Amino acid sequence: MKLFTLIFTVLLFTIGCNEASLKEAAVTGSNFIAINADSPAVAPGDEIVISLALDNGSGTLGKADIQIGNHVFTDSNMVTMTIPADISQVFGDEVAKQLREKAYVDVPIKVISDSGTAQKYFRITGSSYEPSPYDTNPSINSISYATTQDNKTAIDIAKTLVFNPNSVPDEINFTVGEVTVNENIKDNFIYSWYVFGTSSETPLITESDELDGSVTFSFKDSSGAPLIGTYRFYLLFKPSKTYPLSYDARYCNDFVTFTVDTAGDTETVDNEEPDTSETVDSDSN
Repeated sequence: MKLFTLIFTVLLFTIGCNEASLKEAAVTGSNFIAINADSPAVAPGDEIVISLALDNGSGTLGKADIQIGNHVFTDSNMVTMTIPADISQVFGDEVAKQLREKAYVDVPIKVISDSGTAQKYFRITGSSYEPSPYDTNPSINSISYATTQDNKTAIDIAKTLVFNPNSVPDEINFTVGEVTVNENIKDNFIYSWYVFGTSSETPLITESDELDGSVTFSFKDSSGAPLIGTYRFYLLFKPSKTYPLSYDARYCNDFVTFTVDTAGDTETVDNEEPDTSETVDSDSN
């Protein structure tokens, strides 16, 4: 995950029928997991960084066990791993054989937490691999918010957006600004949103556009009263179709997360970021 001068919102994720076996994100009423692999295509000897957006339904960024081949990284939401020159050491002889025969092989990242599980593939490439424009992740570089009281304002997602409980806006509009993505494939991407929080009800989407990422959230509960609490939003930017386990697979994506506090409790507004400390891994056969 990155630090941008923006704010962020939520994600409503859907999986196409041709992708039922590829649970890149697991979303239910009580939990959410999304996985990013950077880069989504790597050669033996390269580093890969795995980051998670994981929520147990309370608006808290959580951690999980991340399995890549026979390596398990425990209690983490960001890990870095070097793909060995001999990938059989981590993924076994059959995967190494596939790489030699096809010039690429797709392998899974498995995420297991108390609140849910998910799986995402990334690609290991050989010397004769023909690169794809989907081998590089896009990047959401800026997001803004606006209310009837506040003009459009850029948001720093490293900080919490705080509203006084006596002046909670009826709605908040979020818009995506600058995004880095290959111009030749940008029309194949969509935005999705999701939110969790500390109260029994959470902000609901009243308007959204999956193509430009704009969204409006209502901050009133079912009785019409202001929603009071702390709410973490997630935004996912990914191809609308991923075609897993084929040469045309599209494993690239980006996500951002931010927090909105309408209880007025946040004085120090730093958000949690993924744990980037060195992680001890254990082998698992």
